[in-house]
Amino acid sequence: MFSNFIHTNYKIMLTKSNFPLPIRIKVTECRKTLPTPSLQDIFDDICKVFNKQPQELRAGSRINELFFLRCIYCYVANVLTNEGCSTIYKLIYKDHASYISTLRSARCLFSCSDSKFMIKWNKYVEESELWNKYFHYHLPNTIS
Repeated sequence: MFSNFIHTNYKIMLTKSNFPLPIRIKVTECRKTLPTPSLQDIFDDICKVFNKQPQELRAGSRINELFFLRCIYCYVANVLTNEGCSTIYKLIYKDHASYISTLRSARCLFSCSDSKFMIKWNKYVEESELWNKYFHYHLPNTIS
């Protein structure tokens, strides 16, 4: 078992067990010090990438495409910000239970690699300036 520090703006300690995998990543500094986008910036970025009006995402429609975009918003807001569900849901939903359900659905869609959802997700990752600007700061926090 060994430990190795990588020197960056943020201290990250990598530890490796006796087995080749998995490598555990442990953040040694508080996540609150990392730069984060605002929720409105995330929402606007998703609307821009998918060429949608904000009212369309807020409408609560069950059309798959709009549901997938709300899943992406909930996931990205959860990963990139320090906001709690009581703040994140207010931009789209009327209650926090809908946000929690959508976040669970997003995680499920990722875990089963739903093909339609992954097409939307890959488009977002490729075309989003915001995701590409902030994600590398939060990479250790997304690995569980």
